[in-house]
Amino acid sequence: GTQIVSVTEKPTQRHLVNAGIYVISAKGLENIPADTYYDMPTHFTKLASDGHRTAAFPLHEYWVDIGRLDELERAQREWPREVQ
Repeated sequence: GTQIVSVTEKPTQRHLVNAGIYVISAKGLENIPADTYYDMPTHFTKLASDGHRTAAFPLHEYWVDIGRLDELERAQREWPREVQ
């Protein structure tokens, strides 16, 4: 068999996700190329690499993506007063 070097029982996994809420100054929009696909993660990465100040505000509260119908229905079941 394969030698076991270490085992972690049910490790806690922590990940940051982009919730898609952006606040950006007019100056920060100046270098977005026209007539081409250019997403915000790419833009923020470029701003940071060019020395511009960027910041994130981690969300610690409950959050669920509602980008698909099944996710919206889940949110409606879990938080009926907030989404109706």
